Amino acid sequence: LTLQEQLRKLQEELYHLRWSVKDVAERALQEALKQAKLPGFTGWAVQEIINHVLEKLEENRVPMPDYALKSSGAAVIHSRTSPSFKNTKGKVLLFSLPVLDYVRSPELILEPENHPGNCWPFPGSQGHVFIKLSVPIIPRAVTMDHVSGTTFHGDSISRAPKDFAVY
Repeated sequence: LTLQEQLRKLQEELYHLRWSVKDVAERALQEALKQAKLPGFTGWAVQEIINHVLEKLEENRVPMPDYALKSSGAAVIHSRTSPSFKNTKGKVLLFSLPVLDYVRSPELILEPENHPGNCWPFPGSQGHVFIKLSVPIIPRAVTMDHVSGTTFHGDSISRAPKDFAVY
């Protein structure tokens, strides 16, 4: 196996082990609390403790690899990607004179940052982007990130992508 294949295989095994450990930890904690017969601990309180422990386990999880990052060698194929939205209100200045409309590149979607305003806008309600990965992969999962509604106030969250397809 190549180094990339070995890494992918190990990451998949680690992902499955994480769920096994989580299941064993939950059962062990439930059993320990049953045997301890602590006064004042109801079934609900025990479940809350278990949920808290599981949340802590989840925080320490190893993320799956993101092959669509620029740092992983991914690149946008501009000739097959929707044009970027041109903001005619924002201008790039040269010697305090406006020379170009401000345009955000689709390359932004290949960066791991996910904070309000760090997005790639395109005109209209539909767009597409083609991403070339650095290595051939067999996709096991696909995600698309967007800031949460609680982080981003106002109606701007309504512009978040709602439907997407992967080919």
